[in-house]
Amino acid sequence: MKICEALEHEKKCGYYFLIIYICLIIFTPYISIGGRNNFEITFPITLLFAAFLPCAYRKYRHAENTILNHMLEIMTAIFIAYTLSIINYIRVSRGVSNIISNSVPNVKVALYILIIAGIYSIDFDLPKLKHFIHYVMPSIGAVISVIGIFQRFNIFNINAWFTKYYIPTESGKVLIEVLNNADWSRVLGTLSNPNFYSLELIIFMIFTVSNVMFMDGIRGKLMNTIVSLMLFAATIFTQSRTALAVVFGMCIYVLIIQGIKRGRKMACAYALIAIAVIGVSLLLIKSMNLNYFLEFVRDGLKTRSITQRIQRWNDAIKLFKLHPVIGIGPVIGKYFSAVDNEYVQMLRNYGVVGMLTYLSFYLYIFVKTIKCFLGQKHIIANQYAFGVNCSTLAIMATNVTSAAFLHWRNFTLFLILCCIFAKAQEVDKSVSLK
Repeated sequence: MKICEALEHEKKCGYYFLIIYICLIIFTPYISIGGRNNFEITFPITLLFAAFLPCAYRKYRHAENTILNHMLEIMTAIFIAYTLSIINYIRVSRGVSNIISNSVPNVKVALYILIIAGIYSIDFDLPKLKHFIHYVMPSIGAVISVIGIFQRFNIFNINAWFTKYYIPTESGKVLIEVLNNADWSRVLGTLSNPNFYSLELIIFMIFTVSNVMFMDGIRGKLMNTIVSLMLFAATIFTQSRTALAVVFGMCIYVLIIQGIKRGRKMACAYALIAIAVIGVSLLLIKSMNLNYFLEFVRDGLKTRSITQRIQRWNDAIKLFKLHPVIGIGPVIGKYFSAVDNEYVQMLRNYGVVGMLTYLSFYLYIFVKTIKCFLGQKHIIANQYAFGVNCSTLAIMATNVTSAAFLHWRNFTLFLILCCIFAKAQEVDKSVSLK
């Protein structure tokens, strides 16, 4: 009897530990270790997930864990592809200079594997699934949106005592100067980068909008509508042109899939909502005089940030051609690491093999979630499928001008949501059998 009670207690603790872990991922400031001032305190915390490896091994062959199993297999394949590129780097360079920096992506992928292994052991029943998507996601979303809004207007002088702890890099120091400029400011949240922050906001906004669409009760819908508007405002304040394009694209995408699932009548309703969102966005841009947006409309591909990116892409493609199969890793210290396009960056660093394993993760999640969304009838399973599917598409679109996979905070959040989606499908199957 005591053993059963202990197991039940452990399952409950696992769920609340995961919520605390997500909050730590999002809200902990960077710290300085070994000469680097952007060390994530959640790196060593994630090592605790290694304790769940035996349990994950036992559950790996269970049929109900199919989605988690495939996620674990793909992530392992990515780790192997990255390792092959490091071996090739050692062969080509005939030494191990920069080997530690080159191995950082492998370490992150290994931590991703530990996270998946840990979530095998967490019990998600229907009440927990509802609690997480209906209350936890909008609560965290509200906090991160408030941070952005406060940064934009420097409420309570937040940029002097709060924001500075989340800006560790040289680029961040430049951005804090921009933040203090009243004529042109981009909010950073807790990610030291407006583009990564905008992606985080979009992911939370997708889930709060899904609550508005699927939740029962006016009170819950109203609360999530308010949080969605706050997240949308914070996204505008990042002044990320990619983020705004993704929001517009998501409106059209939701219109299409809701039209397929619910019929023409619902498609017309969502079309009106999409037009309203785009209209409000344009009004906000005009009223705030955000020349950063209008510059792109005026200059197109000749915009400075676009021309710089295209030059980096061309340079990366040249390096890819030298080692097209398995690449030679990031080669930090020898080549400029940032490419501002994750697909080109993967080709340059890890070759065709690394690129295919990397893409397979996103494509697997996208296909699995769209099938579940269009085929499932249980509302919670539908919600998670919808949220993760739209988040996957948002990340894949954002990666054209950014790199989310190796951005620890963004991808860890997305990975956890994918794992919870997998758990929701297990619960849906068990409920259906009953």
